[in-house]
Amino acid sequence: SDIDLYMRAADALHDNPYRPDPAAPLDRYGYPPLLAAVLAGLKALLGPQALGVFWPIFCAASLVGAIVIFARGFGVSTGWCWISLLVGLALIGRVVRLDIYHGQVNAIVLLLLAMGLLLRSQNRIVAASVAFAVMMSLKPFMGIAVIYFALRGDWRMARWGLLMGAGVFFASFMFTAPHVFEAFNGWREAMQH
Repeated sequence: SDIDLYMRAADALHDNPYRPDPAAPLDRYGYPPLLAAVLAGLKALLGPQALGVFWPIFCAASLVGAIVIFARGFGVSTGWCWISLLVGLALIGRVVRLDIYHGQVNAIVLLLLAMGLLLRSQNRIVAASVAFAVMMSLKPFMGIAVIYFALRGDWRMARWGLLMGAGVFFASFMFTAPHVFEAFNGWREAMQH
């Protein structure tokens, strides 16, 4: 499952989380090191067994948080009964349940997207950029958010998002020290798979 892959990357963080595992050569960690670093910290804090319980709960809570932000955060005041219905409908979906069960980061990415958009709507550009930067360091293709703001002519948000996103992305490789360059090249290679 995904959480097992993330945990293997967390265990190999200071060596090189992108080195292929001979037992599973096609199952490669392809995210920037930020996720592995967060999980390594949580594993040290909670222990591996508790983290195995905590992480899916955190993923489910992230999904609920994103739904609440989208339903109540942009000047709309959707009732809690409707939000409960939306959460229930989301959790009926097999793909959503599998993502949560396997510990996939999609719900966390959705929460960060919702937070970033909400913060931007409140004109809190730096805070929105931080949310987008973490989101892009979990799934780099989410950098499309910066392109979205550039296409809208929101150059300040695009500039902050690009700078903050690049900063968090490259800074996350510092967790792989002293193998930073080897890890970066391993990440590039893993992305090709």
